[in-house]
Amino acid sequence: MPDWCSFASVGSLDPKASAPLLASIGAPCFDMAPIVFGSYCYKDSLVQLYKAFVRPPIVFSNCVWSPHKKKHIDIIEGVQRRATKLISSLAKLSYPHRLSYLKLPTLSYRRARGDMIEVFKIIPYTYDSRVVNLFQLRQNTTTRGSKCSKIFQPFCRTSVRHSFFSIRICRMWNSLPDYAIESNKSNNVNIFKARLDKHWCKRAIRYYYEADIDDLMSNTELGSGPRGY
Repeated sequence: MPDWCSFASVGSLDPKASAPLLASIGAPCFDMAPIVFGSYCYKDSLVQLYKAFVRPPIVFSNCVWSPHKKKHIDIIEGVQRRATKLISSLAKLSYPHRLSYLKLPTLSYRRARGDMIEVFKIIPYTYDSRVVNLFQLRQNTTTRGSKCSKIFQPFCRTSVRHSFFSIRICRMWNSLPDYAIESNKSNNVNIFKARLDKHWCKRAIRYYYEADIDDLMSNTELGSGPRGY
């Protein structure tokens, strides 16, 4: 079983150090797959093993260390790319098509989704009430009668600062529809997850990780990826 906190052993949350380490977590599982399954890896079995043993440590605490450089995103996404290619019947398909067939979202999508879930938990004081000071809340004034919590986005000069959790989530959270955000009145995380997935279900980045993250804040749909996707 992989070490869920192994990225902490490098002594830094810098993706430059943690991304290669996390990418190496799946290697033993991938090496064992042909031995366990033989030359033909069954889709359902491999996907379940991947979800249980490989993906959890990769997405663990991603709100803290989430990579923002493409080279680090590519390294981490390569773990899931390799896992899906082990399925013999899908090996010749492109990576986005394999994800779509398996209904596995990209790791970039899961990190963005995880960010929104954490914001949902923080705003209604699900965590320590002092944590909410990460954000400067404001009332949504663009829609008459709307009382949903929106987040003020402070100005930042550098791309590193812009990638901080408390900064990068602002526009994404503010772009969510009122019906999704209003679910925080009941503090029901599962309701919020369902509404978020419904709102993002046709976004290109769901199965095409190289799509712009701003795709989640627009009306771009699945068919907007590159030619052939």
